Amino acid sequence: MLFNNSMKRYLINTVIFFLAFLAMVITLAIVSSNMVHRRGFDNWEVESNLLVMKTDHDYDLLIMGISHARNFSRHQNHLRLENILQSEIINIGIGEGKCGANDQHFFLKYFYNQGNTTDKVLYVLSPTMLNKGFINKASNTFELEPFRFDFFFQYLNYQADNKYERIFYYVKSKFSPNWLTLKPRSLKSQNSALEAIDSTQIKEGLKLLLVEGERMDEFQRNCIKVEETINLALANHSEIIFFIPPALFGKWQGHYETMDFLKKMNEKYGVKYYDFSESVLIPKYYYDHHHLNSAGVDYFAENYLKDALK
Repeated sequence: MLFNNSMKRYLINTVIFFLAFLAMVITLAIVSSNMVHRRGFDNWEVESNLLVMKTDHDYDLLIMGISHARNFSRHQNHLRLENILQSEIINIGIGEGKCGANDQHFFLKYFYNQGNTTDKVLYVLSPTMLNKGFINKASNTFELEPFRFDFFFQYLNYQADNKYERIFYYVKSKFSPNWLTLKPRSLKSQNSALEAIDSTQIKEGLKLLLVEGERMDEFQRNCIKVEETINLALANHSEIIFFIPPALFGKWQGHYETMDFLKKMNEKYGVKYYDFSESVLIPKYYYDHHHLNSAGVDYFAENYLKDALK
């Protein structure tokens, strides 16, 4: 009897300690998030979505995708694009191998759940995004996002790969030096420019981006998630437009499969899509073989994007 009472007290004390510890961790995560958020960020000053996303706001244009999408905001390209397109823009794209089609869908869903609207959704659909599986499992997707209860619980109820490791890292990252010292920063422009195509660099880069053996299974899964994104945008009265971004080498592996998928989506939902893969083949407009520098963003927006969005 004495043993049972002792064991019961031990279990109760353990539960109390665990709950107290959890409450302390969550409280400190909220405090650190509020501290960073108060520093005030614009879309071109940080690779985070929640730090720049407003609530109950009407945007003209939302851009989504991987690094080829985020690059339209980096280095104050965001301001140039808003000026050229005469639109208020929010960019929820995330690069650096942190975010794939699945979590881009989640970010768009959260955007709408915050009471926001957008007239158009511009989906920068890089073929490599559909071919890659590991970016849907990256644990550091939310490392630059402030801790918020609604975001936390919405993701807890969302179907995702590697979800619990991601949630753990999301909370843990709020105590890291990178987070605590995060401040708004941006170059005025990205002026680095290539002089010529380096085929060796291209081959090495493609090896890093495409994981052998996963491509077709992941392609199908990502296409399903992109179709869910189409339905999400249309349900929220947003027009959704797709384009394959330019690359100095032109077509990515998986280009034709991506175009076939977009053709099916056009026939099914009437969504517009454009193949801009070979639209910019001038080295001076790139800082690497598939990311435009600031002059390249200006050139592409003026000569291609503006007409596509009319």
